[in-house]
Amino acid sequence: MSAATALSAGPLERVELVLDFHQHGPLRCAAVILEPVDGCPALECCIPVAELLIGA
Repeated sequence: MSAATALSAGPLERVELVLDFHQHGPLRCAAVILEPVDGCPALECCIPVAELLIGA
């Protein structure tokens, strides 16, 4: 991913790091760390790949 590309999981959630990809039944998912937001710490979570957005 280039410096000009951002990966997000929603309007307020930017992905800091993708840890891995895996399957939950039929869903292809990504284990990610979300960037800290408004003083809240970074959060590790699992997000369906279809819900990840690539933006500039």
